[in-house]
Amino acid sequence: MKKINVFIASPNDVEKERQAVKDVIDKLNKNPKYNAFFRVNYTCYTENGPWSAMNHPQEQISAPSEADMFIMILWSKIGTPYTYEGKNYSSGTIYEFEKAKEAHVKNNSKKPDLYVFRKTTAVTIPPNNAKQLESFNQLQNFIDETFYTNNHEVKIGLNEFDSVYEFKKEIQILIEKNLNKQLKEENIMGDGWVNLVLPRINFNLIIIVMMLLITICIITPHIERVIITLSEQENVKENFHGQLSNLIINSKHLQDSHNLK
Repeated sequence: MKKINVFIASPNDVEKERQAVKDVIDKLNKNPKYNAFFRVNYTCYTENGPWSAMNHPQEQISAPSEADMFIMILWSKIGTPYTYEGKNYSSGTIYEFEKAKEAHVKNNSKKPDLYVFRKTTAVTIPPNNAKQLESFNQLQNFIDETFYTNNHEVKIGLNEFDSVYEFKKEIQILIEKNLNKQLKEENIMGDGWVNLVLPRINFNLIIIVMMLLITICIITPHIERVIITLSEQENVKENFHGQLSNLIINSKHLQDSHNLK
């Protein structure tokens, strides 16, 4: 079975959207069209832990660079400043995005596929919360610099949504599209299905069943002979009882005739 790894990068303000992604993945993993061939895995740094004290938390989860699909979800903030391997990032979410983008270029655009979603629901920031306002402004700067030119023309794709319902629909379409592409590339409906289906077959079980069938075929004639023999013996027994009964009756008649004389 082939594993499809989906990496979710997001600050902690889009919990409902992350849950929507998990719901979609759970649904697709139960879909017979896909679950015979694929297993979709979900990874998100925000939802992992507790962390081992043996190494860095980032090293304890699947790397964004190893994902098949990288999905970034943004709304009201950029996240917490993050330092890894001596390099500073505006947040862990941005670090994950940069690593996924580097891998995408390194792998000649084969993987991971990168998708960024921005929630457009209005953000309310208290006037005295300078930290939240700064994080929001950093997020907006990231959006402007990454996805638009100085003339505010689109540079790369950014997906916007205004409700969890709309986002969930888009995610399902997106992941299904990826799985259908995988089906086509693996030639599932042609000769390629063998490579994915055969590893799932329990050959030991098949051998046991075949041996059982062979044994049944071998012993069936013997069982039939035994049944016939028993049947014949039963007939002999019945004939014997019949003859014995006749003998007793005839003996009784003879005795009765003798008494009359």
